[in-house]
Amino acid sequence: MERMLVVASDMTPGEVPFLGNLYNACDWCDDGWTLENSPYLAEEAGRVASEIDRAE
Repeated sequence: MERMLVVASDMTPGEVPFLGNLYNACDWCDDGWTLENSPYLAEEAGRVASEIDRAE
């Protein structure tokens, strides 16, 4: 998502307002994270996915 929306368009994360708190929610992610132990990440990812669906 970052590559498609930010890097390819030369925008910064702050210039893509619908990404909201996704960057903060992803801080310190590792392969041990699951939907059960990081529900805020799943919620934020779902919110952003909904924003993308509405825009298409």
